[in-house]
Amino acid sequence: MADLIDPSIFNPYFNKKVDAFNTELSDILDRIAPAKTKIRSCNKVAPWMNKNVCDLKRSCRKAERTWRKTNLQVYGAILTEIFATYNKTVPLERRTHFSRIIAENNGSTAQSSSL
Repeated sequence: MADLIDPSIFNPYFNKKVDAFNTELSDILDRIAPAKTKIRSCNKVAPWMNKNVCDLKRSCRKAERTWRKTNLQVYGAILTEIFATYNKTVPLERRTHFSRIIAENNGSTAQSSSL
């Protein structure tokens, strides 16, 4: 296979032409659609979102995807059950989190009100 390629076509003139062509295409692309840096906003995660809540949220989304894909009542019931568990767990975890902070500050309202 290597014998079929003629090395004489890869002369410096040819390489310069290819480089000039690539540069010209890059310039045109930069004028038409310039590269933009994407600014990511940093959203704060709720402090009571622990592993248990994140796992429940993940399973909720998974169940919803399965239900939407199949449209079966069985998966709809599973989604409803998992969603109800998630909706019971979030306020409980939130209450536990803030109770722990208040207990650590010995009930001081000055420290606790800064939350």
